[in-house]
Amino acid sequence: VHVGTVHLLFNAVGAFFLGRVAEELFGGARTVALFGASGVAGAVASYLAAPSGVSSGASGAVLGLLGAVFVELTLHRDRYRAAWKRGLWGGVVVVTLSQVVVGFIYPVIDQWAHGAGLLTGVVLGAALSPHARWAAAARHAGRALALMFAAFAVTAAVLVVRTSIADSYGDLPRQRHVINKVAI
Repeated sequence: VHVGTVHLLFNAVGAFFLGRVAEELFGGARTVALFGASGVAGAVASYLAAPSGVSSGASGAVLGLLGAVFVELTLHRDRYRAAWKRGLWGGVVVVTLSQVVVGFIYPVIDQWAHGAGLLTGVVLGAALSPHARWAAAARHAGRALALMFAAFAVTAAVLVVRTSIADSYGDLPRQRHVINKVAI
């Protein structure tokens, strides 16, 4: 669920490019774990802190990948000399700062989701690093988190498919609003 085509496009492009870089650095299972955990953290932060009570998008998950790539390239820069020479680290910094700045310019963007996703990505990026002293444990933890996220996603999809729209909206309070002679 996204708010408009531009929102969907930004998240899709970000997930595509950052996902490729993250998968190269962390491997498939850890990338899924990073994306899923950051997305959940962003959604929870948004739900708890955002004044509107409504949130959409995958920005928390995308910023989580950004944080994980940033921390991996920073903590293990000696292993990524070619990436540093190509300017990958600087590009990650520019994208991170631009996401934060755009979030402050457009008030509709949920900075709680961005911040929680970014922070989760940084913490899990360091914890799940393939070059940490605990790399074997990180590999197993990444697989477990990825499987858990996949199970939650499948469960959520099944629940959505099995629940009618009437049941979804049935318990909500109903108020009639008229905007420009259109009743909602």
